Amino acid sequence: MARLIDAFRKEYNDTLSAEIKSIMSQCQTGLDRLAAPLINTDAKLYHKTGTGDTLPNSRLLAINDVGYVDLPDGNSYTIVVFITDSAADYPTTQSYIADISTITYRHLNPAHTLP
Repeated sequence: MARLIDAFRKEYNDTLSAEIKSIMSQCQTGLDRLAAPLINTDAKLYHKTGTGDTLPNSRLLAINDVGYVDLPDGNSYTIVVFITDSAADYPTTQSYIADISTITYRHLNPAHTLP
């Protein structure tokens, strides 16, 4: 998925791809996932979420978020997080994705701190 998102970001600039990128930039689902640590920054997130059902054993089938981030300095990165069969509750599982997003942002953008 990371390779697909990265190729889409870099190689596809036709009208349809531009529309999809615009939709991804306006995604309002999963704001507690990849977007959470980026909300008060100048980074721009283009992403798509996915959420599975709760399994009969009360575990979460899947909570996902994939996308790419454009940083203010002109750099960018692709980020993909898939969580399956989580025993944690929904908010906690989403927070795992936010934590990964935070760590990634800090590692790739060390000059800027998160609010």
